[in-house]
Amino acid sequence: MVRFLSWLTTAAIGLSSFVRGQSDYPLCGVTPYSYTQAANTYNLYKEALKRLSNVTVASWYTDNDANSYTSIQKLLNQCGADTLPVIVVYGLPNKDCSAGESNSGSNKNADAYEKWIQQLADLIDTDKVIYITDHTLYKLYKHCFILKTLTLPMTTYGCQVTVSNLSPLPVRDVQLLLQIPQGAIPVNYDGFYTRSTTFDLGGNETETVVFCFYFPSPGKYCHFGAHVAIQNYTVRWAQGSQFDVVERIHTIDSTSWNDVSARGSLNDVLAFLNKHPKLETLDLTRIRWRLKARDSYDAIIAFLRNNFVYNLNVFQYAFYHKDTTGIRDVLQHSPNFLNQVGPGINGIAGAITIFDSVPELAIQSCLELAEFTPYIIRRVHPSNTKPSVNRELQTYYQSLCAKFALLPSLHSLDYLVLVYFLVVFNRIDTALDCFPRINKQLVPSLQYDYMAGYLSFYGSDSSFTLARTVAQTYRDYSDPTWRERFQALGNQLKTLDALMSRGPQALAAGNVEDMMLSMTVNRDSIVLEQKGHRVSSGTLRFYPVDVEVMFSTNPFAMKKVKSMPLVQPRVSLPVDKLSTLTTIPIPSELQSLQMLVAFTPDKYPELEQMQPHFCDSMDVDFRIEEGICQVFSSKKPLARAYVKVFAQTKTNESYEMYKDGYTDVCGCFEYMGINDTKLLLQVSLLSILILDKEHGALVRQVSPPSSKITQ
Repeated sequence: MVRFLSWLTTAAIGLSSFVRGQSDYPLCGVTPYSYTQAANTYNLYKEALKRLSNVTVASWYTDNDANSYTSIQKLLNQCGADTLPVIVVYGLPNKDCSAGESNSGSNKNADAYEKWIQQLADLIDTDKVIYITDHTLYKLYKHCFILKTLTLPMTTYGCQVTVSNLSPLPVRDVQLLLQIPQGAIPVNYDGFYTRSTTFDLGGNETETVVFCFYFPSPGKYCHFGAHVAIQNYTVRWAQGSQFDVVERIHTIDSTSWNDVSARGSLNDVLAFLNKHPKLETLDLTRIRWRLKARDSYDAIIAFLRNNFVYNLNVFQYAFYHKDTTGIRDVLQHSPNFLNQVGPGINGIAGAITIFDSVPELAIQSCLELAEFTPYIIRRVHPSNTKPSVNRELQTYYQSLCAKFALLPSLHSLDYLVLVYFLVVFNRIDTALDCFPRINKQLVPSLQYDYMAGYLSFYGSDSSFTLARTVAQTYRDYSDPTWRERFQALGNQLKTLDALMSRGPQALAAGNVEDMMLSMTVNRDSIVLEQKGHRVSSGTLRFYPVDVEVMFSTNPFAMKKVKSMPLVQPRVSLPVDKLSTLTTIPIPSELQSLQMLVAFTPDKYPELEQMQPHFCDSMDVDFRIEEGICQVFSSKKPLARAYVKVFAQTKTNESYEMYKDGYTDVCGCFEYMGINDTKLLLQVSLLSILILDKEHGALVRQVSPPSSKITQ
């Protein structure tokens, strides 16, 4: 039983884990030379021995071998600072009483044994190691497990107790007695002052217990070490110790990054960094509190830069110190951030202009301007159900506005870009407000002149002098794309001049005719025409309506107004003595209203007639094959009249909103063109509302171009 129990080790029991920030280290050992000899001798077991060589084997420190001390030196030299060497201590006098096979060692008495142990303790010094030994090595325990570092009050400390069974046979009823230091206070929900537990250990198994506590005040605290018993016999224990708890620790542990970073001087930090083999693995966030001091920032940044180490947590303080070089380093390592911010980075960095000295950053952060062409606006007014712009354009514009929002102020070039998108969105009034903020001398003249010429169509100059000058200046421009744009301005002006000189005329054979009715509603009168003399009297009723609402509710029933529900008429007029052709004046207070006019004959209600009165003074010409309508008033083109178009498709007799917009300076509106090719080819009929505040409203229904129908 004694021989079996000698394999049960409690070398990890003790206080070596009473250090904050302790982490697990890999075990380290020297592969026995006998493995190589055995592999050469027994070829059958070569693969097994190869696999065994990957398992850590403890090195023996024994008085039976004169080279044992040298072997331990070799082990320590081979193992790095981040590993745990494993040492078997075997040198007790009379250590093999029964067989006497191990009694030939040099340790013949207790004095020799103590001297032999002291040699090992001096060699190990303060290095972390794992000992496999027996419970009589008090001096070794004292050297290794008693915490010499001073501790602080109101700080949590932890203890890890490990009990291992190195035998392949199980051990039953292992009893472990634990205590926290006398006067300390336990923490966590399972904390305790004293605890005794019983458990079984299988072969080659380990049981680990961790408990935490803190010291409430400075002073000296005694600790009773952990004890292990089997069947009520104590077999292993850790030496008791005493803790010196002080208000403040003045000594800095130069091997601990946590301690150096928190309490060390700047020189201590630099010395630790200089010795550390893997700087990229260090938690540099622990020194951020130092970086607001310029001397600390300069020293640490210089060290990291010289060692080719970049850490955002450190380098980002370049913005705090307005360090141009450091800012450049941050931006070069943050391309996504730079692309999102754009030139607004100048505002973030304060008064520093980094693009002048670093051209490559200017390239990365410049605004990537996208042109959306041909882009046809379908909805100039927002809809509650569908966006008025396509998703790609909307996403780009939002990204652009986000970059502009980071600028301290918008410059002339920024306003020029903004005006372009306002024109694309048909927000002409806002574009006209922004355009005067652009300094012509600070932006490209080509783009500025084109935008100035285009916007002049919406200005107060009815002769469009600026547009004519621009179109003439760039008429023969070398770039074909821009040349076509300026030629389009010139063609617009030529069309306008021709219209102003000749007046309105039919532009195509496909004009839409008004439907002839027995009741004709004019701006100031109503004409009733009948065959025979059956109807001699009746009643005229006038119902005011909102034309756009009525049109949007049922755009293809505007001529079938009998199907529309009516409430109370504004005015009712009796009509007597009807002839074959009778003209009835509309009351002057009603002539400027949008109305439905109904005439109900007496005795013949089935002959009731109803027609809209839109008080319009507009003439409309249609170019059916081109999908363009042109609006005139008083023989002149009517600009900025609102046009709303609904479409009926071949597959579905229902209708949907097709597009809307405003007539241009020549009174033209392209009612057919959209970006949705699928819908374009499905159109069977269009209903068009033209509305102007001064000139009234009218509705026309037209067929799509024949080229679209046959596709």
